[in-house]
Amino acid sequence: MNMVVHEPTIKKTTNPPKQTWMIENLNFAYLQPTSTLDSSSWCLGNDPSNCEKFGRLYLWSAAIDSAALFSEDADGCGFFSLEENWHKCQGISISLWDDEKIPFTRGVCPKGWHLPTYDEELSVMHWRYCCDMHDEFNYQKAQFSIYDLMSDYFDEYLGHPALWVAMESDYQQAYIDIMSYNDILVSEGYDVIVPVSKQYAVAVRCVKDAPD
Repeated sequence: MNMVVHEPTIKKTTNPPKQTWMIENLNFAYLQPTSTLDSSSWCLGNDPSNCEKFGRLYLWSAAIDSAALFSEDADGCGFFSLEENWHKCQGISISLWDDEKIPFTRGVCPKGWHLPTYDEELSVMHWRYCCDMHDEFNYQKAQFSIYDLMSDYFDEYLGHPALWVAMESDYQQAYIDIMSYNDILVSEGYDVIVPVSKQYAVAVRCVKDAPD
């Protein structure tokens, strides 16, 4: 099939051990329509200038590229109204305790990059909050809001940045990583990685397939 060329400039990265992460939210206009919407990514408050400042917010279906515009890693999976219609994302974990090796899912990320896996989120957890590395992930530029598609409003999610993780919970939910120093302390060293509706629009940061 013909894939869309998608090669945005990667402005800034950071390098925790054995990984290379973007430190700015992705700002690629994924305009693939859904069954009820004419797009599946938005600027905060629908203000284009906020895309330049904070990047875009993506539905789960856009984050994983369920329309297979760039790869077939997650072709056809996304949000489903009924469990019996659920097309599970092949190669994407659906369990926090899944010990299988999960292949990378490119999703909306540029070529050579992928959505962070649950293990990758955990592996940088301590690095993000120790050793004066907190600002390496550039939280000042992180997106502090998510778009609630069902209620049609932009809302702060606990006042902290949140990013999609390449892991779905069920036919209607997938996981986000709430990146908060306070949550790290409260949860005794574990990031708060929780399932939310796939009809939320959340920021995306990508990890390089082969670290620098």
